[in-house]
This record gives sequence, C-alpha cells and structure tokens, in this order.
Amino acid sequence: MRPGLLMSSLALPVPHGFKEIDRPFPDVRRFVSLGGLRVIAAKEDHGGQRILHVSVSLPSSLPTWADLKHVKEQFIGDCFAFQVLPPQAEYINVNPNVLHLWALADGSDVFRGARVSPARCQTCGPVYGGRGGRDAC
Repeated sequence: MRPGLLMSSLALPVPHGFKEIDRPFPDVRRFVSLGGLRVIAAKEDHGGQRILHVSVSLPSSLPTWADLKHVKEQFIGDCFAFQVLPPQAEYINVNPNVLHLWALADGSDVFRGARVSPARCQTCGPVYGGRGGRDAC
C-alpha cells in the first residue's frame, strides 16, 4: 500500500499540481490545484475510529470521476476508500459541487475482506461471465 498525503501524517509534502491554501485546524489542510480543484483533507474521529476525510469540489460543476480518482490517489493513496450515500433524511448538502471520500486512517479495508469486484459480484459476475469491463458494475 502506497501512503498518500494522509496515511501517515498531515505533515507530508503538498501533492504535485496542488498548492496549499491554509491549515484552519491542526488536522485539516486545504488545497487548490492548477485546474481549479479544491480539496479539504482532514483526519477525523468517528466513534473512536480515525477516519481520513477528503472532499473535492469545483467552483461551478461537480468533479468528474477522473477528478475524484486523481484526488484519491494523491491524498489517500493506494488503499481502500469509499463514498457514502446515506438515507435521504441524513443528507447534508452545503455545496452541490462537492464529492467526499473516506478511508480508515490505518489504511485497512472498511469491509474487512468482503471485497467486491465485477468478477466476484453476484449480479455482474454471472451476467458478464466474470469478465468485468466497462459494461460491468
């Protein structure tokens, strides 16, 4: 597992192509990329579990999948990260152009080994013969 900016410490260097704006709190750093992506990287405590929380936004549109993936690689690293889609009653949408990623601060898999992939997916595996590809889930 290759650590990203947050895996070890919020004190690591600024990722390539980003400029640090400020550090509003000890465990929070804010960045902007040359392309206009805005990133907030934070370590948070949720019920005793240390979580890495990275949000990414653009001024006038939702970031693309490629944007989200790039930010994940630069700020979280090569480990398991996830997005959360809570029940409608729990939505908090302060800015409609923001996406969020979370990862366990120790880099472990949040699903504890229940890995999902198109080859093992109970829906797409049989449908696509375990081949995956762009039409798989």
